[in-house]
Order: sequence, then C-alpha cells, then structure tokens
Amino acid sequence: MSPKVTNVGFIGLSSRPEWSWAVAAHLPYFINSKHYNFAALQNSSRETAQKAIRLHNLAQDTKAYGDINALVSDPDVDLIAVTIKVHLHAAAVEAAIRAGKSAVFCEWPLARNSIEAERLMSLAREKGVRTLLTFKPRNSQVDKNFFWEITGTKGTLLIEGLMGNIQGFPPTIKFVKAEPSPVLEVVEVDEVKGFSNNTGKAWEAFARGSGEAPDFDVALIRHRMLNAIYRSSELGTREEYW
Repeated sequence: MSPKVTNVGFIGLSSRPEWSWAVAAHLPYFINSKHYNFAALQNSSRETAQKAIRLHNLAQDTKAYGDINALVSDPDVDLIAVTIKVHLHAAAVEAAIRAGKSAVFCEWPLARNSIEAERLMSLAREKGVRTLLTFKPRNSQVDKNFFWEITGTKGTLLIEGLMGNIQGFPPTIKFVKAEPSPVLEVVEVDEVKGFSNNTGKAWEAFARGSGEAPDFDVALIRHRMLNAIYRSSELGTREEYW
C-alpha cells in the first residue's frame, strides 16, 4: 500500500526572486516529497500567492489564497505550515487548530512569548491536533558530529566559519591535543547540504510518526528556558525552567 499523502496549505512563500527562508529551507524538500503535496499557498494577497506559485513552478492546481480563514476552511488541506513573521504566528496557528486541521507546523519561535506558546500548545492538545516545530540543529549531522568530538576527545576544538549558522554555512574544524608542542589536526565533517536537508529530516520524521520531530510541547520548554535566562541575567540567580 502506498503511503498516505498529506495535503499542505503553506503560509508565507516569497513571491520575489531574492533569497528567503521558506524558499531555501522548505520548498526543495516539498518538491520531491512522497509524503506531502503542496496543495495551497496563502500570502498577504491572492495575487502574491499566484505570483509565487508561478515563480517557483508549483503545480498548476495549487490553490492561491490571500486570507488565513479561507485557507484553513479549505477541506482539501490537511496540514497548515506557518512560516511568516513571529508576531503573526499565534493568530495563524490558532486559526488552523480551530478549523480542525489534522496537523499544524510552525517555525521557531512558536510565539512572541511563553504565554502565547502555552495557549497554543494547550489548544492543540485539547483539539487533538498533531504539531511540529523545527529546531534545525536537532537534525544536523554537523551538530551531531560536533557533540561527538566535544564529548569524545581530550583537547581543544578550533571552529572557524563565515557566520554562526553551522547548519547552513560549513565551518572548518581543527583539533589540538592537550600535549606539549601540539599540532592542529583537520577534522573531517559531513558536507553541509543546505537548510532544506535538516528541515526535510524533520518533515520525514513527522510523516513516520516516530516521535523524533519536536512539537509544541518542546517549543514551550524552550520558551520557558528563555524566560529563565532573562530572570537569571536580571537577578543573578540560578533559575529552573523544566
């Protein structure tokens, strides 16, 4: 039996040729996915949604919407993917949950603060809606290799790169043993395959239902962690958040 294909309603796919996160991190995976069908797109207007569909050569039957309520009311859409600006997350996610969609994806951070995040998590749990939220490094082989190197060797790692995002911009890694007259040794790591490699792994795990993909419960923990960091900084105290 062939796997069930989930129809996705996507919110926020740029209609401009310039680089954008959703186009770089999600679209390459969906184009070749056997688990998901890019069924509909909602942008700030129906016209920009139609323009994006043409620009990215999506299927001609991809529906275009300019309103969140119209998108979530589409009975052919199973899952809503939210990739818009953070201050718009809560309204879009809540609309999808209340519309009875089977699942909702949202970019991190889930909401503007932990209060909004807890409300969305509780609502999804109440309605029985599956949720997904990508923490890209969780699926990055580069990060996993770093963890192995840091915990499995004795010495110092020298990591150099263009910027802090090691999942998308490959750094060089060298290792120095804790011994007299040390020599820098180059550490070979897997080639970085682009942002969509990590997000694609999250989508694959979600399709399998294996529990490997983080959900809104995990997002709330991270929001609470940020609160604890702020409190610790302001008060100079050790804070708990788990």
